[in-house]
Amino acid sequence: MALYSSGGAMLTIYDQKQLAAEMTAKGDTPKQQLLDQWGKNRIAPTNPGDVLAVEHAENKVSWMQDGVAQNMPKRLNKKEWLFEVTDKGYRLLDLNQMVFPALTFENHTDPSKVEQVVRNEVAKQQTSVKVESIDMPDLKTVGKKKIKLKVSQASVAKNNQRIAYVYEIPIEVTEGSLSFVQMPKVIDFGSVRIDGKRIEVPRVGDQSTMTIKVRDGRSRKTSWTLDVQQQSPLTDSKQRTVKQSLLFFP
Repeated sequence: MALYSSGGAMLTIYDQKQLAAEMTAKGDTPKQQLLDQWGKNRIAPTNPGDVLAVEHAENKVSWMQDGVAQNMPKRLNKKEWLFEVTDKGYRLLDLNQMVFPALTFENHTDPSKVEQVVRNEVAKQQTSVKVESIDMPDLKTVGKKKIKLKVSQASVAKNNQRIAYVYEIPIEVTEGSLSFVQMPKVIDFGSVRIDGKRIEVPRVGDQSTMTIKVRDGRSRKTSWTLDVQQQSPLTDSKQRTVKQSLLFFP
């Protein structure tokens, strides 16, 4: 069990600089020895806006308010309980109750795309929290890594203070591959009059939609080629075959 206190605008749970009191116990720790850890005269002074973090390996946590035992709700994070100190007693926080699915990305994935996946998951699970920061690991190398996500919610007991919690989201960065980022469905050359002479026909229309883009997400960069094949011969308006050779370089 740990008590965190902040004199500033942000209280970050598990920030050792904001740790006000702490006590730990094993299964055979005497009760009196446990209580002796909780400050002078076994009292840890608190202020509205402080946060009490309670962890129990077997999820055996009870909670009294105004002398009445409170119903313990079902929790996704069963071993960690967070309470804000208020003038009316303890307020149970759900800041630590998000669960993130297994995330896998190819190496060299754009970090902004990974960040958006994380933000979307936060928005889906908890609309009341604010994303403070997302620290990305190296996405260029393959392996198991962690994203550090810091979220916060407003304090009820203390104006102009937010309570923050840091998640470590495991991800796996896998070997990338060659893939098309953009492949045009139509390449338009317009209507062209052919008179038997050699001509160069430019593309018409929005050139940005006719560009072929290839992404190389491999760790070991080796040379590669892109081959194209004409599936049917060129024809004119009367369906007569154009027999001349044609080379097109996108």
